[in-house]
Amino acid sequence: MFSRFSLQTLIDISRHATLGPRVKRLIIGTDRLIQLHDDRTGLVSDSSRSQWIRHVNLYEDQTHMRRVGTDTLFLTTALQNLVNLQDVELRDYHAHGRYRDGTSWKSYGFETVIKETGRTPQLVQNQYQTNADVSRHFTVIVAAIKEAHRHLRTLATTLRNDGLRNAAFIIPEVQSASYRETFMSLEVLMLALSASYRYSEPLPVQGKASPVDALDKFFTLVPNLIKLRLNFSFCDITSQRLGSLNLFPTLYRLSQLELGKAKSSQANLEKFTTQLSETLTHLTLMWITLSEGSWASLLGNVRDRLSLGFIKLESLRAKKGGFNTLAPFHVGFQPAGARFTRIEEVQQHNKLEHAGDVSAYLENVEDLVVVTDDAFMETMYGSDLGTDSEGEDDWSESEDNSDPYDIMAEVRAEELAAGLTWSEEED
Repeated sequence: MFSRFSLQTLIDISRHATLGPRVKRLIIGTDRLIQLHDDRTGLVSDSSRSQWIRHVNLYEDQTHMRRVGTDTLFLTTALQNLVNLQDVELRDYHAHGRYRDGTSWKSYGFETVIKETGRTPQLVQNQYQTNADVSRHFTVIVAAIKEAHRHLRTLATTLRNDGLRNAAFIIPEVQSASYRETFMSLEVLMLALSASYRYSEPLPVQGKASPVDALDKFFTLVPNLIKLRLNFSFCDITSQRLGSLNLFPTLYRLSQLELGKAKSSQANLEKFTTQLSETLTHLTLMWITLSEGSWASLLGNVRDRLSLGFIKLESLRAKKGGFNTLAPFHVGFQPAGARFTRIEEVQQHNKLEHAGDVSAYLENVEDLVVVTDDAFMETMYGSDLGTDSEGEDDWSESEDNSDPYDIMAEVRAEELAAGLTWSEEED
C-alpha cells in the first residue's frame, strides 16, 4: 500500500544485502485510509481517543505524501536498489484464499493500521474515487520506474473495482523519450481499463486530441511487447474503443493478445484482433458479449486471417438488438459428434482451449459454436417462445471465486510478503 510505513519497509528490503538482490516481483495494493468525520462524541475511553488521533495523523501523512510526491520518491528509491526486479503489479483486492501468520494475504502494513487505529484500510471508497485513485497509483508506478531507470519485463494492473482512466496514460511530451528508453525492455503489459466517461468518449473534438490517443501514445513507449492483455469493464462503449485503438505497426512484435470483460460488435472486435495478422499466434477472448454479428462468422474470419497456434475462448455471449436488450444468449462449444439440445449443455461447455493448428480446428466452426438464440430455443420449445423475463446477468465476481485474469496466481505463497513482495531464486 502507498503508506510511509509500507514504502519505507520496501526501501529497507531493497537496501538489505541479501534480500534486495533476490527481489524479482513487486505487488502493490491500493489500500488506503479514508477521512474520518470530525465527531469524537463516541470516544469515551483514552484508547479510543488515541486510536482516533492516530488515524487522523496517518491519513494526513498519506494525503501529504500524495500532494508533494513523496510516495513517488519513496518508490523510486526502492526501485533503484532492486537491481533484479522483473515484474511490477498493481492490485485492488486481497487474496482471501492465501494465508500467512493466521490471516489472509493482504497488503504489507494493513494489519499495523488496524492495530494502531482500530479501523480497516479501504481498497476502494466509491466508484468515482476508485478509478481516480488507481489511475494515480499507476502514474506513480510508471514515473518511479522511469526515474529509477528500472528495465522491467512485466507491468500489470489486476483490478476488480473498475480500472484505469485515460489520465493514467498521459505522458509529458518532453519526457516521452526517457520513458520510451526505460520501457523498451517491457515484454508483458496487462491493463484493466475504466468505463469512465472521460476515457470512453468515442470521438475527438475538433482541434483536440481524442481521449483514446493517450493509450495509443502509451503503446508507442512499449514497442517490444510480446503479450498484451486488456480487460474492460463490460461497458457499452467498449466497441467504439476497440474500433479506435491501433496496435499495428506500433507493436510490431506482439504475438499474444488477450481481451476480456468487453462488449463489442463483430466488426470492431474483428478489426481489432486481425490488425496483427502478421505477428499474432496466441488469442484469448474471455467474458465478451457480441452485440452485432455472430460468433461463428467472427471465428471463421479469425481462422482465415490469422495464423494462430493457440486459441482460448471462455464465457462468450451474444445479444440481439443492441445492448439495451435483456440478458445475453449463452455461447457453447459442441464436442465433435455431439449435438446440444438443452441450455444447460451450452452453459456447461462454455470453454474452449486449443493449442496447435487453430485453422484446422476451426474448419467446421458453424458446427462447433452454439448460441442459445431464438432458433435454438425453437428446437426445444417450438415457435411460441413467450416473453423472455430473464433479467440482466450478474457480471460481478464473488470474492471467493478466482479471477480468470489474475496473473501470477500460481506463485508459491512462501515467495510473497503481503502487498510488497520479493521472489527468491529457484533452488
